[in-house]
Amino acid sequence: MKCRLSLSIARALITSGLLVSSASVFAITDLETNSAIPFSFSNPGARSLGMGGAFVGLADDATAAYTNPAGLTQLVQTEVSVEGRRVETNSPFTLNGNATFNPYAFSNVTIGNTRNNNSSPSFLSFVLPRGDWSFAFYRHELSKFNTSFSAGGTILDDFKINGVKQQVTPFDAASNLHLVDYGLAVALKANDHISVGVDFSYYDFSLTSSRNQFFNNRLLQSVVDFGSDHALAATLGLRLRFNDQWSAGFAYRSSPKFGYLEGAFGTDSSGNLITTPLAVINAQFRVPDVVSGGLSYHPNDQLVVNFDVDEVYYSKLTSRTNSIFDDGTASYANALRHLTVPNGTELHLGAEYTFASMANPMFVRAGVWHDPRHTIQFNGTPTDGAGLTEAVVFGGGYGAKMHYALGGGVVFTTSFLKGLQLDAAYDHSEKIKTASLSAVYRF
Repeated sequence: MKCRLSLSIARALITSGLLVSSASVFAITDLETNSAIPFSFSNPGARSLGMGGAFVGLADDATAAYTNPAGLTQLVQTEVSVEGRRVETNSPFTLNGNATFNPYAFSNVTIGNTRNNNSSPSFLSFVLPRGDWSFAFYRHELSKFNTSFSAGGTILDDFKINGVKQQVTPFDAASNLHLVDYGLAVALKANDHISVGVDFSYYDFSLTSSRNQFFNNRLLQSVVDFGSDHALAATLGLRLRFNDQWSAGFAYRSSPKFGYLEGAFGTDSSGNLITTPLAVINAQFRVPDVVSGGLSYHPNDQLVVNFDVDEVYYSKLTSRTNSIFDDGTASYANALRHLTVPNGTELHLGAEYTFASMANPMFVRAGVWHDPRHTIQFNGTPTDGAGLTEAVVFGGGYGAKMHYALGGGVVFTTSFLKGLQLDAAYDHSEKIKTASLSAVYRF
């Protein structure tokens, strides 16, 4: 049922482009499926993951092309690398219950949880060093997320129309987000202490989300987000080598924005979907910009300790939030303004120890990092029906979490495997769990 509805809606949107109600492009919408999307875009690489993502100041392998392109000047051999990841996401959403705004009470609302698993080849790269210059070509999968869940409906006790209590009606929801980055990075070693780099990226985006609303077990309305888009963006990187023990890195990632459509579809008296949309609006998905700084400390040849600070501009996601349900009133406009994702500061600390005396050196890694809130939530206290509706729909999001990571690897210096490095890592938190395997071949 869900698949047939989504496909019908997608075809209708494609063939009804002239019905778009406005030429203005807004930010993300308040469709219920967006409450479950974890807007998190981590750095690539099993090695980085094993150190809790602390890598900007070190940046000494192929994944530097994305994380800090200036670090590519440390590579002296041509290398090919590949990484595969499995990501398990536990996404909360509002299941059912009762809520009021006079006074505001959310305690009787039940939060459900949907678990999603995605596995894919997340990073592929080719690095070519040439003297003081280094060049890298890569494919990085920033996000591959899909989910589906059903909500039983929440009664809004003191939101009444003509004396009748209103409710967030029961619905089935599904969402599929895919975001891939194809990059070309160039780095220059200016001298023994300063390296600079730039990464030019071409992003490929696709989004399909649907919410099928039911009343008395009959399909009442369907809303769909649908679109694919492409965009260009860039990352600037700087690496400073102070001495044999200390180095620092800085990076600014200017991220892309993508357009898509949202359409609402009604049903006839028999509950059959009417494929001519009631309304269609333009919307926009904006990937957050990131400013990063990191320090790397090598007290000896075996140990390296890294510390990163990342400022992630999540607020771009919800600037000028749009809604196909907007009735044009001031109360609805005010409710949309309260849907936010605040900018977040990530703190990463990690270390790597090398057993260098072994015939094939081995590595152990560990890290911890603070992950700020990055799900959409209603910020404030609702004072009317429109605000209460948005507060309930986006009431299941989760706040800041701590992540703990472990990893290890081996580099083969003998036998027919010479030049091959294998790495594995696992990053654990309450809501997101990531497992990574990677291989690098140097020649």
